[in-house]
Amino acid sequence: MEKNKRTNEAAEKKEYGYSDLFFEKGNYLLKIVQTLLSILGWICLIVPTFITISSFLYYLTSGKYGWRFWNYAEGILEIKFLLIIITFCVVITFTYAVSMTIIQNNRRESVIEKWPTFDSVSSIQRRRKVDEFMTERFGTEDFRHNVKYFEVAPEKNLETDELSNLLNKEKGFKDVI
Repeated sequence: MEKNKRTNEAAEKKEYGYSDLFFEKGNYLLKIVQTLLSILGWICLIVPTFITISSFLYYLTSGKYGWRFWNYAEGILEIKFLLIIITFCVVITFTYAVSMTIIQNNRRESVIEKWPTFDSVSSIQRRRKVDEFMTERFGTEDFRHNVKYFEVAPEKNLETDELSNLLNKEKGFKDVI
């Protein structure tokens, strides 16, 4: 039993590092290929963006600024539509962020009531009920967490929704089928 406990503790303390071949010594071909792909990806983002902004600026200023790469009526209409959509999204996001900031500041300063996000007493009671059920069915929590191999008898297997039905009965709800 003590050996199993030490094994689980060692597994929990094991640190999982992340390694990337790009940052290791050597692997020059990988570094060259990935760098070229990154540069190509940025070019594929920047060039169309520049062409679109420059053409739209040329249209808006009647040729004073920007370059005329294209002057399609559909493209101009689409850019105007996208600007309207983006503006709408920015306004909604800004309104949400400001309102949430005001609410949080008022809660912190105790201007408005702080309401709990969950029922802690009920949660503790439900957790205790589930722990009692699991201890009765499968043994103590220490045993369950530190045993290396455990075979569950078929009659002790959990049925579908058995835990939720147990908690719903405690609340007075009907069984969920």
